[in-house]
Amino acid sequence: CNEAKTMPKLLIHSDCGALPYFTPHLWKQFKENQPLASSHLMLGIELQNACIAPVYTEAASADASRNGAQPPPAKKRKNQNRDEKKLNGYSFQGRNLSTHFCIPKDVDVMLAPSFDLIGTYEEHSRKAKKDCNKDELVRIVASDKGVTVPTINGHIKANLDVYHDVARGMGSSACCKLQFISLYDDAADHDNNKRKKTSVERTSRWYHKTTTSQRCLGDKIEFWGAVIGGNDVDQRKTCIERLLTNMDEQAANVPVNGLALVGVHRAENRDMYVSIVQTCLHMIASNENKALQTCILVANELEQIIDASVLGVNMIGTSLPAVLSQSARAISLPAEYEVLSLAKMGDSVFLNLKNDEFIHDSSPLMDGCSCFTCKRHTRSYINHLIKSKELLAEILLFMHNLHQLLEVFNVLQKTVESENRDAIRSSLFNS
Repeated sequence: CNEAKTMPKLLIHSDCGALPYFTPHLWKQFKENQPLASSHLMLGIELQNACIAPVYTEAASADASRNGAQPPPAKKRKNQNRDEKKLNGYSFQGRNLSTHFCIPKDVDVMLAPSFDLIGTYEEHSRKAKKDCNKDELVRIVASDKGVTVPTINGHIKANLDVYHDVARGMGSSACCKLQFISLYDDAADHDNNKRKKTSVERTSRWYHKTTTSQRCLGDKIEFWGAVIGGNDVDQRKTCIERLLTNMDEQAANVPVNGLALVGVHRAENRDMYVSIVQTCLHMIASNENKALQTCILVANELEQIIDASVLGVNMIGTSLPAVLSQSARAISLPAEYEVLSLAKMGDSVFLNLKNDEFIHDSSPLMDGCSCFTCKRHTRSYINHLIKSKELLAEILLFMHNLHQLLEVFNVLQKTVESENRDAIRSSLFNS
């Protein structure tokens, strides 16, 4: 097997294109207390996070004229008596990372059409129709030209040209490498087999067009393929097989860095989750031409993060620190622990700071923690902030939770690199 050997990285989902809760000053303070942030942390940005800006036709034509291109002729309208110019539509262009996003210069970025396209549709449906049936089935809007991504400002029709322009615009201003995930279609588990096969065909076709594209995406961009298929292992195998076949047969103008597993967090139970990840990793590692990295875009639970890392996934995406902070919970781990003991702790590793038992508790969130929050504040103070509905409570909890999750990744890295990692995997998944 040809397996990519790199340290596991934490892909934190952005909040509207920025690190959640962090100001430049807080980020500086966080890095001083957590050196692992430089080696284990990445920021994930979705297409819906203000990555594109509408450019009206007149402005786009002016830009084209300056570059020596001829603008398209304007369509004549009937009964047009006025001489003034009118807008006749708009196109999209990628936003600049350095001017439109509050991202620290020392943080690597990964761009994806969506971390969870089905989840994005579900969330948008709930917000758009507050009185709708909760059991309403979600249907992703897509065609051979592209996929529609819902945002708070409307729906974005993302085709390859638009998505490549977004990546090019972001990559040109990135201080570090921009990781760029292929445009993909997806199908829900309740969709029929024809729809699932179509989504796999479109995803592999868009992947192939990107890798063989003659338009340069830039030297600072590293490309990733998307593996879809939901809980259907056969569809995932087909998707990986097509991606690897395209990689072998074609001379790629855009080098491929790895493959990202989409939607595995939606597995019905842990056994199914582990089975899907193991099957995909085995197929990817069988590629003889190049050692490919692997990424899971979403892991909603600490157990999913541990399982994926022990199985050998190189990058794991999550919004867990922010979710815990918004629900007034803090990670509290023993001073020393191993992966097996951590996996058995379950929800006992989380403190609910809303509880009255912390009103007079003057201890830090976690004994021995060196984070910004634990060095300066107590459980009773954060309990007071929560009950006063202060935003500062979420900020302090997020800094602590992210600090501890990076410490977990450090332990996971030692486990993956240890000589008895096979025994640990066996004990973890057979317990």
